[in-house]
Parts: sequence; C-alpha cells; structure tokens
Amino acid sequence: MKQFKLERVDLPAETLLFNLPVGAAFTLVDAVAQEPGGALVTTFRVPEGAPYLRGEGQGPWIVPGTVMTEMAVQSGELLIAAHRGPTTQAEGVPVLTRVTRAAFRRVVVPGDVLTCRVELQAAAGPAFRVEVKLTCEGERVAEMGLAFAATQAVAALAV
Repeated sequence: MKQFKLERVDLPAETLLFNLPVGAAFTLVDAVAQEPGGALVTTFRVPEGAPYLRGEGQGPWIVPGTVMTEMAVQSGELLIAAHRGPTTQAEGVPVLTRVTRAAFRRVVVPGDVLTCRVELQAAAGPAFRVEVKLTCEGERVAEMGLAFAATQAVAALAV
C-alpha cells in the first residue's frame, strides 16, 4: 500500500487511497498537507526512469503535461475526500469530468519535486470545482481548473 506523509490532514491514508480511482499503483502524490483555509498541498518527486517520461532517444527526459494533469487530478480527488470526510461506496468516488484553462509554463524533469496546491471553488451535491497551481522550486509550472463528479460506478472498482 502506498504510504503518504500526512500533515494536518484528518483522514487516514486508506480513506485517501479509496478516493483515488487509479489506486496505489499509479499514485503521483508523496505527501499531503492541508492549509488553514482548507486548500490542500501535495508534493511528488519525479523518479528517474519512470515509464511515463518522454524524450527523444537518450533524452532529455521530461514529464508530459498529461502526467502533471494527472497529479493535479489526484490532488483534487484528495481535496474532495478531505472536504467530504469519510465516505462509503454508496456515496461514490470523485472522478474528473472537465479540465479548463490548462496552461503549462515550465518543463519538469526527473528529480524535480512538483508541488500542487488545490483549492475547492464550489461544491453542489456530487459535483465539485477545483482550482490548481503546480510549482517546482518556487517557479510556476501549470495552472488549471478541474471539475469532478462523485460516482458509484468507479467506487465499485476502487482498489
């Protein structure tokens, strides 16, 4: 089971993992901390030789925008889990429904530590809207808006 470094988050790692539809095998979050206002900050160190790295021939290897978006999605799912508290399969698991205003501004390479700040903008029933800012060493990497909907179908498959 993936081990998270949890800081100021009132949910056990098992609850957080239940809310990540990808399961523990493709988790792009190493640590989770909750800010006083409710925003969540996650970090992920990009490992050398990860299968999702992209490069021509022998490199340079970079992290594709889709992988950075997946980190943002996972961070958003964890934020929603923290917002909702412990949930059951009947309440559903949040899944991505839309990405808006995605802008990528900096290349990320193996060894970099990505920091993702996610803030809940709106919640209505099973629907959620989240704002995301990704940084690396204090530099802006990407910003985007994400929309989620909680669904029972994915909850049944959660590992």
